[in-house]
Amino acid sequence: MLDALIAFVKNLGSVGYLINIAGVILQYLILIFLYLFLYKLAKNIYRDLKAVKQSATKNFGSLTLKVVAAENLVGISLGELFRVDLNLNIGRSENNDVVIASPTVSAEHAIISFKKGNYLITDFGSTNGTLLNGEKLEGSAVIKIGDEIAIGPARFVVQGE
Repeated sequence: MLDALIAFVKNLGSVGYLINIAGVILQYLILIFLYLFLYKLAKNIYRDLKAVKQSATKNFGSLTLKVVAAENLVGISLGELFRVDLNLNIGRSENNDVVIASPTVSAEHAIISFKKGNYLITDFGSTNGTLLNGEKLEGSAVIKIGDEIAIGPARFVVQGE
């Protein structure tokens, strides 16, 4: 009887060890599934955000600015096209998308942005201002194909793609 009890305790010990191993394996499996779930979630969020950005410009078309006047300017030339995606920064500073190297242009002069289905031009309170179709721009205004924008010695015509 004692031998049977000792054999039972020995078997119980090895079963307990196996249960511990199974528990550790189960923990790692749960962790792996959690990481896979988070990876798939992040991938789907990225894909959806990318699709929203692309559809925003596809649904309403994108604009280009065509340079129609550039009096002795370095950096931009007559006939050059600048594509407006969601934002296009214009100014004298090198960190702008369109650099107009002229002392009459502010470092951060204006921005063209896509908001709520419209393209807007906003003057950042520049000293010499921004002209939209020959009139001084106060704050922001909606722009459309055919509009003319004048910033310092440069003039642009808004075109569609």
